[in-house]
Amino acid sequence: MLLATNNVQQVLVFIGNDDPPIVRAIIRRMLASAVPEVRTAGGRIAALAGFEWECTDLLRKARTAAESEIRVGVAQIAAQRLKYTTSRDAAAATLRQLFNDPVHEVRQAASYVAAQLRGEPLTAFNEVIAALIVSAAYTDSVPQLLITLQYATDRIDDLVLAAARRFIESLGDQVADLRTSAAGDAHYITELVLRGLAQTDDTGTRSALLDIVDSLVLLGAYGIEEAIEQSAR
Repeated sequence: MLLATNNVQQVLVFIGNDDPPIVRAIIRRMLASAVPEVRTAGGRIAALAGFEWECTDLLRKARTAAESEIRVGVAQIAAQRLKYTTSRDAAAATLRQLFNDPVHEVRQAASYVAAQLRGEPLTAFNEVIAALIVSAAYTDSVPQLLITLQYATDRIDDLVLAAARRFIESLGDQVADLRTSAAGDAHYITELVLRGLAQTDDTGTRSALLDIVDSLVLLGAYGIEEAIEQSAR
């Protein structure tokens, strides 16, 4: 369990930043551990080694490991490091894979990238976000993804449309039921779509956004009629 502690992981990262070969054997030992927590920690450091120390073999071994705890660790680091790492393509590819992992905990860890990108210009991460929207991890990303879309610092009409359509497709049958989280999350979709309508001059985009509004009204989405009335004032 010692290898799973934050202090030990920080020491390994400190050493690895200066001399990666020294920690390679320790990372392999962590990945092979019988202790789940140590395997997760090993996945985290293996991912960091792949993204920052050019140890791509360790990243490849960890992201394809049979043990889901290792993949959870990889997903955590990929989500955290995407906007910082110089190996953005590798981090993005890792996330796209893990968004559709068969284990829920792995998908959930990967979906955390939505929160990590808040306040960023999202155009640079368009492909990753688009992949998240169509993936098995989408429902895990709600509402964090929707909040991040709201706070984007650039125009992202295509992502808003994709996220809204997927929301209706996957959670539409719940938006009128106040017992569900989807009913509460529907107002994020409503705000995004109505803001898009106010901003866009593109006929095709406006038509698509109006279709989303119509769908929300037909589904009886909580708060949709009040939001429309307020936007018309």
